[in-house]
Amino acid sequence: QNGHPAKIFMGDTGSLALGAFLSTAAVGTGCLLPFVALTMAFNLELASVMLQVGYFKWTKRARGQGRRLLRMAPFHHHLELCGWSERKIVSLFYTLGLALVLAFQTLLQAR
Repeated sequence: QNGHPAKIFMGDTGSLALGAFLSTAAVGTGCLLPFVALTMAFNLELASVMLQVGYFKWTKRARGQGRRLLRMAPFHHHLELCGWSERKIVSLFYTLGLALVLAFQTLLQAR
């Protein structure tokens, strides 16, 4: 069992392969919108890095010294530096993913 605290980490190679497989399966089965909803939390993580880097470069060019939007990117590291526990952050991401899937499902059924 690989519960908290984790003893085995997937790493980039495994996570990229898993992401490629899941996205291919979502496209192949026509379940693209639920997949996008489920992975929105991870897309927000990616966006937080892009925003952090872009804002830092922009403020460095405009003011001579770069500023940051978050304490650290990606967003889950910002939450850690704000004092959140790892379990609380994981719970947040699970809850966010579930809420987004339910919201998308509700919107699709309302059509």
